[in-house]
Amino acid sequence: MAGQVPNVCAGPFGAFYDFYMAADLCPKMLRRVDLFLSYSGLHMIPEPGRAIAEISRCLRPGGKVVGTTFLSDGSRRARTIFKAGSYRGHPLPPDRDQLLSWLEDAGLAEAQLGPQAGFTSFEARKP
Repeated sequence: MAGQVPNVCAGPFGAFYDFYMAADLCPKMLRRVDLFLSYSGLHMIPEPGRAIAEISRCLRPGGKVVGTTFLSDGSRRARTIFKAGSYRGHPLPPDRDQLLSWLEDAGLAEAQLGPQAGFTSFEARKP
């Protein structure tokens, strides 16, 4: 599935590209994105490390990725629900170390995770 760019907005922080998450984004997006937002979706992607690498490829130097995701250290109830989903083919949420390594392996710097267990915020910058 190729990424799509349905909306491009210019604002006080530069160009903002609003597009659907995909493993293979359009080549024309290479190093053009100022900000990529990923809210509550990273845990549903079969290869999140690859997706973050693709996001990094599209970010221009100084660009940021900001988002939220479920983590594997959630409540017993959340872990049970995710485990049941995994039997139907849904990916399991990452742990904090996995998320940090995906951000760093993608060449992103200043990676930060929020302190929350189970569901947290994250951000990183393209050097």
